[in-house]
Amino acid sequence: MFPTIIAIIGLIVVMSCLVLVPVDIFIFSSTMDPNTGERVEWADQETVNSLKKAIDVLYYGKPSSMFPFSFLFYFYFLKKKHFTL
Repeated sequence: MFPTIIAIIGLIVVMSCLVLVPVDIFIFSSTMDPNTGERVEWADQETVNSLKKAIDVLYYGKPSSMFPFSFLFYFYFLKKKHFTL
């Protein structure tokens, strides 16, 4: 049961990493006016920098949150000496 839970949590983290790319594109494309190509009035430099910092934290945080699950999975099977689910 433990390996199944770890695998499910790991897959959820991987899928959330894949969803992050379109969200990033949407957030930064919404700061531009499609008709003029200029920034919209709420998207000043400070707001764009804070959005960029938040997206950077997610880009580094999501994949690094997979490491504990992979090590738990590996050492669980190392202790059992077999690799069957």
